[in-house]
Amino acid sequence: MKKSPLALFALFSAEFLFYVSGYIVHMVAGRALGPEDYGRYGLVLTATLLIANLVGSGIPIAMSKFLSESAENDPGRLPTVKRESARAQIILMTLVTAAFFLLAPVFAAVLGDPSLTPLFRIAAFIIPAYAADLFYFYLFSGMQRLAVQSGLKLARALLRIIVISAFAYLFHLEGVLTAYILVPCGVLAVAVLIDLFAPALGGNGSLRPEAKRPFHIRSVFALALPVTLFLFLFEILISFDIYILKYLFGSDELAGQYNAALTVARVPSFLFYALTLILLPSISESHARADLARMRETLRLALRFMLIIAFPFVGFIAAYPESILTLLFGGEYAPAAVFLPVLAGAASLLAILYVSSFAYKGVGRILVPVSFVGAGLTLNVILDCALLPIYGGRAVPWIKLGTVLLLVPFFLRSIHQMFDTRLSLSDAIKLAIVTGIVYLLARATGNSITSLFIFTVPLGLLFLGLITLTRVITKDDLALLRRKKV
Repeated sequence: MKKSPLALFALFSAEFLFYVSGYIVHMVAGRALGPEDYGRYGLVLTATLLIANLVGSGIPIAMSKFLSESAENDPGRLPTVKRESARAQIILMTLVTAAFFLLAPVFAAVLGDPSLTPLFRIAAFIIPAYAADLFYFYLFSGMQRLAVQSGLKLARALLRIIVISAFAYLFHLEGVLTAYILVPCGVLAVAVLIDLFAPALGGNGSLRPEAKRPFHIRSVFALALPVTLFLFLFEILISFDIYILKYLFGSDELAGQYNAALTVARVPSFLFYALTLILLPSISESHARADLARMRETLRLALRFMLIIAFPFVGFIAAYPESILTLLFGGEYAPAAVFLPVLAGAASLLAILYVSSFAYKGVGRILVPVSFVGAGLTLNVILDCALLPIYGGRAVPWIKLGTVLLLVPFFLRSIHQMFDTRLSLSDAIKLAIVTGIVYLLARATGNSITSLFIFTVPLGLLFLGLITLTRVITKDDLALLRRKKV
C-alpha cells in the first residue's frame, strides 16, 4: 500500500508534537502539584495507563494487523474485522474497568496509603476512554489513513495541553485525573464523526465483495491476548520501580523525583512510537505477500535510525541532567539528576526492544518478545528485592540498566535469527565515539540552563556532521526514507 513521504512526515510530526504535549503536561503538573502530589499523580496514573494500554492497545493492534492483511488479500472481511474487534474491545473494557474500580482499596492498601483509594477510583474511568479512543486510532492505522491518524494525534495533543494544564491549576490532583478522562473522550468524538462521514473501510459496504474466509471474535482474542501480555509486561518492566520505591521507603517525594527522571528518560520511547505505527502494517503486508526482502529492509532501517537517535539523546542527558530537570520540572526536581543519565540509557535500549517487537507481531510470533520481557522483569524484581535494601533508592536505575544490558543482546540475536537483520557493530562503535566527543564538549560548557540553550543546537549539528563523515548515515538511508513505500 503506497504512502507518500508527505503523509509519513505528517505522521512523524504529529507523533512528535503529541509527545511534546505530554512533556508540557508533565511539566505543568509537576510545577502545579509539587513533588509529593506529583509522586501520587505518578503512582495512580502509571498504574491506570498501564491498564488502559492493556485493554486499549492489544485488541486494536490485532485489528490493525488483520485489516492490513485483509485489505491486501480479502477486502470483503474488512467490516467483519471491525465489528468483531469492537465487540472484543467492549467486553474486555467493561470487565477490566469494573475490576480496577472495585480493587482500588486493595491497590491503595498494598502501597500502604489508603488515601489513594478515591484517586484510583476516579482514574478507573480513564481506562474505557483510552480504549475507545485507541480503537479508532488503530482502525485508521490498519487502513493506512495516515492523514486522519495525524489529525487525531494533533487534536489530542492540543486538547491535553489545554484541558489537563487548566485542570491541574484549577482543581489540583483530582482535576488532573478527571482531565485525563475528558481528553480521549473529545478525540473519540472527532474520530466517530470522521468514520461516519468518511468511513475508514471506504464506501458502501453492500458494494464490497464477499469475504473469502469467515472472521470470528476468537481470532481477535487469539492475537490480542499475547499482544496485551507483551504490553503489560513491558510497561511493568519499565515503570514498576516507582512502586518499589514507595513500598520500601514510603516517600511520595522520592516517588515524584523518580517519576520526573523516568518521564525524561522515556523520550526515545515516545519518539520511536511513530515507527510502530508504520512497522506493524508494513511487516504484516510484506508477510502476507511473502516479501522477505522488504520485511528485512523495513526492520533494518528502523533499527538503524533508532540507534542514531538514542546515542546522542543519552549523551545530552548525561551532560545536562540537573539543567534539563530544572528546566522541565523546576528546581525541586534537580535531585532526580542522580537517576536520570543511567535511566536514559536503560530506557533507550528498552525502546529499541519495544519497537522491534512489532516485527514479531507482524509475523504472528509475539510470544518471542513476551518471553524476553518476562525474563527481564523476573530478573529485575529479583535484583531489586536483593539489592535495594542494601544500597538504597539510588541503586534503582543501575539495577534497571544491568537488567537491560543482559536482556537486549539476546533479543537482538533473536531478531537476526528470525529476520536475518542485525545492528551494525561498526556503526554502534562509531556512534559511541562520536557521542563521547559531543558529551565531553557539552560537559566543558558547564551544566547550566544557559549552556543547554546555547550549545544544544551547535553540538547537535556537530553530531550530524560527524556521523555523516564517518558514514554512519548515508545518502542511501535518506533515499529509503523518501521512497513511496516503507
